[in-house]
Amino acid sequence: MSMAKGTSGSNKGVAVIGAGHMGSALIAGLLKNGARKEDILIGTRSSSNKKAVRGAGIVFLAVKPGIVGEVLRDIRAELQGKVVVSVAAGVTLSYLKRHAGTGVSVARIMPNLPSALGEGVVGFMRGNLNAKEARAVSKLLSRLGTLVSVKTDREIDSLTLIAGCGPGVVASLVEALGREAKRYGLKGSRADAVAFQTFKGTLSYMQANRISAANLKAAVATKGGVTEAILMDLEKRFKRDLAHALTVGAKRIRKIRR
Repeated sequence: MSMAKGTSGSNKGVAVIGAGHMGSALIAGLLKNGARKEDILIGTRSSSNKKAVRGAGIVFLAVKPGIVGEVLRDIRAELQGKVVVSVAAGVTLSYLKRHAGTGVSVARIMPNLPSALGEGVVGFMRGNLNAKEARAVSKLLSRLGTLVSVKTDREIDSLTLIAGCGPGVVASLVEALGREAKRYGLKGSRADAVAFQTFKGTLSYMQANRISAANLKAAVATKGGVTEAILMDLEKRFKRDLAHALTVGAKRIRKIRR
């Protein structure tokens, strides 16, 4: 993979500041899809952050929202002429610009955990990146999965709820189906395997046949059958409960917003 060029025109690497779940997913996704290990510079502490930024043209900021300002202040002297791409939920573009300083191009993204496999969803708000910088960042992000370009902080917040938090929601559903499988007699790991493969197989079927969720439900819910009875009862409460859970998440984003 060719890395972005710095203002001097020389090829530079990509720095990832923060090696938590999302930072690690970014690194894994880039490596899986063509990046050279020596071109990815990782920062996990103050001293290594500065060193990583010095050798980079693009800096991914993958730290917790509460310490974004602190980290930016720490590396600010190294950021001139570089592109900073924040992964932090709820941290607005205006906040990033204010703490990164002048002469720094700033953007926001919201990837999700499947980005590690190149199967993610990545929201991209280009901020004040010029056309060349935006192309370079887009080229990197497109290797992580489906790239969704957005224009506002509010749209990034929406992607955070659905795509960023979505893997946790899906995992919760798989866990719940596995738990019910055990309640109805399937034993231990077999129950979990059945639940997992049911989700995986269903999504693969939908993708291969280009069928919507609504059409699949209609196809499998035979009138007077078991699936129809389950879905009729489930949809009375499930949609309401999911909407409520996402509202709780949206409130949390507003609370941590900077």
